[in-house]
Amino acid sequence: MESFGLPPGSEHRSWMGKKMRLDLVYSVAGVSTTLFLTTPEGSILVDAGDGALRDMIEIGSKLMGGVDYSDRESMVAMSSWFAGALITHPHFDHYAGLLPFLNFLQLIGRRDPFPVVYPEGSKVIEELVDLQVENLFEENLYDIDLIPVVDGQKMRIGNLNIEAKDTLHRDSRPGHVGIRIPAVSYSVEYRGERIVFSGDTGDVGKLKEIAKGADLLVVEATYPGRNDLSEGVHLTVDEALEAGSVAKEKFLIHFTGASYRRVMDEKLIF
Repeated sequence: MESFGLPPGSEHRSWMGKKMRLDLVYSVAGVSTTLFLTTPEGSILVDAGDGALRDMIEIGSKLMGGVDYSDRESMVAMSSWFAGALITHPHFDHYAGLLPFLNFLQLIGRRDPFPVVYPEGSKVIEELVDLQVENLFEENLYDIDLIPVVDGQKMRIGNLNIEAKDTLHRDSRPGHVGIRIPAVSYSVEYRGERIVFSGDTGDVGKLKEIAKGADLLVVEATYPGRNDLSEGVHLTVDEALEAGSVAKEKFLIHFTGASYRRVMDEKLIF
């Protein structure tokens, strides 16, 4: 098996569609992944790894054309800019930044409800929100709407049409593959443009079904090649490229040091 290692630090990458924009500051397997999907009406988080709040401040300021952190009205406007969060699965590198993010929205004056969408059975997501609502403040100033989803469930957040699709992902650590956990991919459509987020998955076949015809597939590329711990856990670079072939464009994320070296050496980075 390839050594784990770590890719370089933060590297802001963006994708610009005709109607939607995608921003990524950092995505490293087992460390953190947070994506920002933006329309002219606002942004949503897709996963909220460690550092999501820091990245929100950096990205949000750019997307909104600048934020004055000494001005209350500017901060309240920023609190409303973010419309919700989609969590793909309950592994800490995809949710660890959710609690600080929710706290900050309280701090800067949010009043609108904030939906948190996550695969049904992800108890830790519910516990984080309970911690926010029941223990951290005298009064929580905005509602956090927990929305557990199952395969095929559809919903709207603002003008985004969202569909969740079950995917295969297991617990893992060096030398061990564990149980299957709740995990979904998301298809997000806005005014005729569609982006699919793979989340973490070991099922390239099902991902191709979901991603077919999408304007963009955001796809994990965790391993440089197949190994004894990859089955049912993560995609290889080749599988990520295979899945991406059915979409109009692809955006590779969720690297290890070995997979990052491969995509850079072969100029596969998107």
